[in-house]
Amino acid sequence: MLPRFPCPHGRRTIFLRKRRQMCDNAGMHAEAKNLQAALSPSPAESADRAGSTTSTTPAPSGSGANERVVRLLTVGNSFADDATFFLAKLARSAGGRLVMLGCNLGGHSFEQHAGYMAAYEKDAEDPAGTPYRDRIHPVTGATTHFSLRAGLEADAWDYVTVQQNSIQSFRPETYEPWATEVLAYIRKHAPQAEILVHETIAYREDSPLFAASDTFTQAAMYNRLRAGYAALAARNGLRVIPVATSYQTARATPEWTFTRDPAFDYDKPVYPALPDQSKSLNIGYKWDAPAPLSGGKPTFGHDPNHSNDFGKYLGACTFYEVLWRDDVRRCTFHPPTITAGQADHLREIAHQAVASRADVALSPATPAGVATA
Repeated sequence: MLPRFPCPHGRRTIFLRKRRQMCDNAGMHAEAKNLQAALSPSPAESADRAGSTTSTTPAPSGSGANERVVRLLTVGNSFADDATFFLAKLARSAGGRLVMLGCNLGGHSFEQHAGYMAAYEKDAEDPAGTPYRDRIHPVTGATTHFSLRAGLEADAWDYVTVQQNSIQSFRPETYEPWATEVLAYIRKHAPQAEILVHETIAYREDSPLFAASDTFTQAAMYNRLRAGYAALAARNGLRVIPVATSYQTARATPEWTFTRDPAFDYDKPVYPALPDQSKSLNIGYKWDAPAPLSGGKPTFGHDPNHSNDFGKYLGACTFYEVLWRDDVRRCTFHPPTITAGQADHLREIAHQAVASRADVALSPATPAGVATA
């Protein structure tokens, strides 16, 4: 059975298993061995997990190529958490299985992840080099802190994804030199893995980022980040997971075109009322709970950046098509917050978006400067 670990932000489950036979345990970095041991299931834990969604039950008959287990490590931030939130259950509904570790830290950029790598290589005892912290063992309650190197060496990952933080995603000049450093580090410590570029999404139309300019719109943000990620992929011969393209494809349909609710009083909201956001892929307006024991009241908040369940599902559908190279329309899982009809539509959109970017999503790019036959 696979042990289950809540992510540091409590937002989703991380799946790990022992490294496959192809990995050389004798040569594995000591910290990676410790991480592996800390995350291995105890007999009691394995018994307790019998029949869970992480079990190694046979895939449904006729499931074809997607019977393959996919081992995924993400290097990013909450946008990677969002895009993979439903991925394990989505894959299992078509006979696949996901083994995943998220090296994701809120708001983090290429530069920050590269800085942690450098700190660890300079001094393995420096806490700055082990920022992926507080993975809690569900049985013992012990916590595990680890470096990116340990994460990369902890399993024989099939894929490792990378991304820029969203506020800099549309500024390709912020990627380097750190993106190149991160890619080289991944290739050194997980040479068997295919590196994929996670195309992160553009913010919702009512983001304050767009209100500050007459020319910088959601479409402009998308066009710039798409170009930045595509260029990064082309320079390094990588494929792209076009989550932002799926979003923009959806936003062009009547079902997912967000408009501000004219009947809602945004200046004087009354708890727990919220505006109509039924066509949004992002969280948007919400009521934030007061701090524990503060005695305060819920506050009216606005998050036009992160995905709601519709957006998380769409992101997972896009990841599925690229990772399994399979038609996501075959998948049947959808969370209870999404109707069957809505799920069908979102899967169709993801399928169309990946098909529209088949040159970068389904075929490896040719690195810049490399001649083709």
